[in-house]
Amino acid sequence: MPTALQSLFLGTNNIDRLYGLLIVAGLFAVTLACYAVGVFYVSGGLVFIPFYAAIVGMVGALWVGYRQHGLLFAWAVTYAALLGYMAYSSFFGLWGRPLAYRISSFLASDGLGFFGVQALILGAIAFSAGHVAQVGLKAVKRHAATTK
Repeated sequence: MPTALQSLFLGTNNIDRLYGLLIVAGLFAVTLACYAVGVFYVSGGLVFIPFYAAIVGMVGALWVGYRQHGLLFAWAVTYAALLGYMAYSSFFGLWGRPLAYRISSFLASDGLGFFGVQALILGAIAFSAGHVAQVGLKAVKRHAATTK
């Protein structure tokens, strides 16, 4: 019997690891592609929280919370979307620089850490909203079934 903490972090509905990795990699690729082709855009100036990447990550984390797959998975989904933006800014935003410079820019610990903290905060908020929506929907269904 899993403890409450295990259920929170790992979820009560287990997801296949390969399927989970495909979801995370897919969100990374979709976010990167959307920025690369111009579906998402950078508003200019100093960007601390990339808006569209944060929205994609939070929608993914909301789904994870609703499906009860665990907070760790929600963080990974949000981080993948934010890393998609980071890959865009590193590889497409620094186009004139050598490839080694662009790779080192993408793998810089300050950027990875900064987006990691954003993923923790945004992912936890969206996961909580999804979890509350799922619990609320169950309560409404249970109430509707008892009043018939």
